[in-house]
Amino acid sequence: MTTPPSPDDDGPDAAVPAWAPPDASPPAEPSPVAEPPGAEPPTVVRRPTNRFAVAALATGLLGMVPFAVGFAAAALVRARRGNEQGTSLAFAGLAASAAWVAAVVAVVVLAGGSASPAGHGQVRASALRAGDCFSGAAIKGTDLVTALPCTRRHENEVIARSALPEEPYPGLGKVYIKARELCANRGLYLQKSRYHDNLEPHLLGPDRESWWRGDREVTCVVHYTGTTGKLTTPLAQTIDPRLKLYNELAMGDCAEDFSEDEAVTATVPCTEPHRSQVFATHWISLDGEYAPGDFPPYPGVDHIKKKAIRFCAREARTLFGEHPPPVDIRQQYAAPDEQDWDGGNQAIVCLASTKKPLKRSLLAK
Repeated sequence: MTTPPSPDDDGPDAAVPAWAPPDASPPAEPSPVAEPPGAEPPTVVRRPTNRFAVAALATGLLGMVPFAVGFAAAALVRARRGNEQGTSLAFAGLAASAAWVAAVVAVVVLAGGSASPAGHGQVRASALRAGDCFSGAAIKGTDLVTALPCTRRHENEVIARSALPEEPYPGLGKVYIKARELCANRGLYLQKSRYHDNLEPHLLGPDRESWWRGDREVTCVVHYTGTTGKLTTPLAQTIDPRLKLYNELAMGDCAEDFSEDEAVTATVPCTEPHRSQVFATHWISLDGEYAPGDFPPYPGVDHIKKKAIRFCAREARTLFGEHPPPVDIRQQYAAPDEQDWDGGNQAIVCLASTKKPLKRSLLAK
């Protein structure tokens, strides 16, 4: 009978304790956090980065603003749905695009591409707009002048910009004539300026090359020639409100005196001394509608004169037939000449004039 070895036997044939299973691993350290039976370890799910956000950043840094804005909008929509990330990249692309836009605007402004009434600095004369004031001589549209606010000392003001009709290039001489007529009509109101005697018209028009490029713009400039200094106000603020062009006279207006040879008439209240009063006005009707500068040919001085005399005589008989004026009067009229006609003025104005000044209206109440 064999005797079992002693537990203290260290020999090579020592037996394995009966309670230890074969190939058993050492017992694991107990977990400090108890997990419920059957629970799986947590996993971290990372949302993929939106490719539109990456594209928005790349195109924004390269200055491709339209593409950057489009990509950023698409990225923000995808991010709002919670499927992908990239909001910060999309906003970074928008910020880069905004920086590019600001830089372009700054370059344009510094280059003097345009001028405004409140602007200043060196600009091309062709970039000036109606109402702009400036110093310096401008012979061509490419000449540089100094744009100034009209409240600062200056000697030039742009009173109008307008395009000539589209047609084959008529030649430099005809372009100049058309431009001069256009600017003369646009500047008629300056005959009511207190500086009228010191205002000299200038114009900048297109040459053959610019005409064929589609540039038919005419720039009308008024130059101040006074010797007492420079202008410090817009020309529109130098207009005398008492003065009126003949076609601005209205029925009942009284005038100190009226002369067909004067471009403007000084009006006064009818209770102040005056020798003339408007008793009728008429606008010659045209057959059809016409654009400015494209009116039918002037019918001639004799035709207009006969038309004005007939109209004024008829209106005088109607107005003064039952209520004769208290003093003798003579009839006067004002009618358009060829320049007025081409500028769109077809007005006839009838006036009653007296030898002695009156202080009352000739028209019955």
